[in-house]
Amino acid sequence: TTLAELLTCGRELHEEERAGGHVAFLAQVLAGAQTQPRLAPATAAGLDLWTAEIEKVLVRVLADSPLGEFTDPVGLARAVTGAFVGLELYEGVDPAGA
Repeated sequence: TTLAELLTCGRELHEEERAGGHVAFLAQVLAGAQTQPRLAPATAAGLDLWTAEIEKVLVRVLADSPLGEFTDPVGLARAVTGAFVGLELYEGVDPAGA
C-alpha cells in the first residue's frame, strides 16, 4: 500500500461516512462530551480504536520509507485522526474550503 493509495482510501471512507450519517453522529457526541462528562470515555474509546488502526497502517507503510526513521507513528496516527475528524466537521460548513 502506498501513501497515494491510502489517500484514495481515505477519500472513499470520507464519502461513505458522510453518506451514512456517521459524521453528524460523531459531531453530536463530541459536542455532547464537552458538557456531559460521561460521554467522554466512550467517545475517546471509539476514537482510540480508529487511531489504533491508522497507526498499524502507518507503521507498515512508513517502514520502507525514508520518512520511517523520522516519524512517530503513534503521534502521527493521532494527528491523522484529528485532521480527519476536523475536516469532516469543517466540510459541513465550508465544503469548498475543506
